[in-house]
This record gives sequence, C-alpha cells and structure tokens, in this order.
Amino acid sequence: MRRHKTIFVLTTMLLIFQQTVGQSLPDRVNGQWINTSLFDSTKIKGKLSPWINEFYGTAVLEISPDTLVLFGCMDGGAKEKIAVIDASHFTTTSDISFEPKFEYIKNSDLIKMTTKGNFLTVIFRRVKPTDKLDIVTDEKKFESYFKSLFFDKYLKADKDLKIDKLWIGFETHTPFEFDAFGVRTKNGDIQYFGWERTDNTLRIYRTTRNTDNDSGFYYWTKGKLDKEIKLK
Repeated sequence: MRRHKTIFVLTTMLLIFQQTVGQSLPDRVNGQWINTSLFDSTKIKGKLSPWINEFYGTAVLEISPDTLVLFGCMDGGAKEKIAVIDASHFTTTSDISFEPKFEYIKNSDLIKMTTKGNFLTVIFRRVKPTDKLDIVTDEKKFESYFKSLFFDKYLKADKDLKIDKLWIGFETHTPFEFDAFGVRTKNGDIQYFGWERTDNTLRIYRTTRNTDNDSGFYYWTKGKLDKEIKLK
C-alpha cells in the first residue's frame, strides 16, 4: 500500500511539473531586466567592490515567453527553459549549479532571484533607455563608465590625481577585498591604491602586496590613509 501511495505521489508531481514547464509567464514579465546593483547601488553608494561577484554572471536577465538568459561580465549565459511555478514564481529546467529561483513582485515591478543556500539574492528592474548595457560584456567600456562615474569630479579638483587602471573584477582570481585603482609608475609597473568615497570626499589608501602560500596568487591588503580629496 505504501509503495502504491509513493508511486501515486511521484506520478502526480511529475504531471504537475510537465504542466508547469508547458506554461508561459504573464506577458508583463517578458523583456530585459538589469541587476539593480549595476547602475543604481554603485551610483548611490559610490563603490563597486561589494557587487563585483554579482556582475560575473547575474548582471542581465532576459525573459521570453518560455526561455530566459542570465548573463554577466564573465559568463555569457545560455538560453534556459523556464519552469513556471505560478503566475509570479518560476525557475529553470536545467541543472544550473546555484539553482536560481525567481519571483516577480508585481507591486514594485521587480524580479527577485534567490539561489540554493541563499548565498546570493539579486533584485532586477526593467532596463531603461539610459542604461548602458554594452558595458556588461566589454571590459574597456565597463572600466571607462565607472572610472568616469566615480572620479571625474575628483580628477578635475586635483590635477595631481592620476588613475591608470580601475579594478573592476574581470578575472577569475579576486586580488582585492576592497575598491582599488592602479597608477603606472615611471618604470611601467602598476602601483595599486585602495579608495573610498563618502559624501564629497575621496580617501586614498596605500596597499601591500602579499602572496597566498597555497595558491601562489598575489593579493593586496589596504593600509594607511595616503591622501584625502574633498570637493568644495
């Protein structure tokens, strides 16, 4: 009897799954969505490093009636078949390692993505005409956009300030746990500094390069305050 009951439950679950896979999401969910951290949080908070890991593969979400594409700076993404749970919840039918689940929040017109183990939560909003989506997959454009966003005013205010390289995380190894930029020295090397922006003040910190004994990779630690630039 218990075996028959188990078979019935499994069969019912399979039928429900097959039915949901065949369903489509409401039309209002279709379209392009952008991770709110990319253009909103970075601008409001004046920093980049807290969200760099999100931008690797969850910067943009594109939804059509029965498929979605999730991609970012390091992961081009692929079309995934949508499994509809109900009018507001959906996931994919493929075995994506972090097992994303999506919820459309009608009142705020946002999509919330959660992952297995809740290690990552991303909020997506609709793409606006002013959003520069081309920076997502172009390292030079990405760096140029954020260098301008964060430093244009300070570069004008202090002619001695030079920034030759902004760390944007386009690599598999993460050498910084803070925001950093590099200045090219006379011998051609890049010297890295940490930076923080609060209100109208840019604080620049010295850094120290270290070597991880296990991997052999370099990583930098932030040290003493080197310079402070205040906008008038």
